[in-house]
Amino acid sequence: MTNLFAIGRDNAGGRVVYNGRRLDVRWRYFKENRELVRRMEAAMRSVANCYGATFGTLFTWQIFRRILTVHPLGGCNLSDSPARGVVSADGEVHGNPGLFVADGSVIPTSIGFHPCMTIAGVSEHIAERVVASLRT
Repeated sequence: MTNLFAIGRDNAGGRVVYNGRRLDVRWRYFKENRELVRRMEAAMRSVANCYGATFGTLFTWQIFRRILTVHPLGGCNLSDSPARGVVSADGEVHGNPGLFVADGSVIPTSIGFHPCMTIAGVSEHIAERVVASLRT
């Protein structure tokens, strides 16, 4: 048995909302990204065929048609103004001097490949800006 993980550029249409009791993700992922899902499943089936194996999807996908991610992106987007995002290019929250965000949430959308190095690079840049802000 082996696990295959697919990474693609989806429509980034999900929204996290507070419904009065808890946070909820509102996103009709499968409906909005049907072609992407079809291509990813076809690629994984092809890999399984090369091994002479049987392809099966994750049970949560079979039941809920919801994705699973270990690198959530977005929510505190980098931007040049508060009207377009949450933090400046230096990671500082607009209108809140000294408050910085340095994780995957500043990346506004899927980048189409594994984001760990992008997240690390952006976070290192922001860390440098935090240090510079402490010197002034």
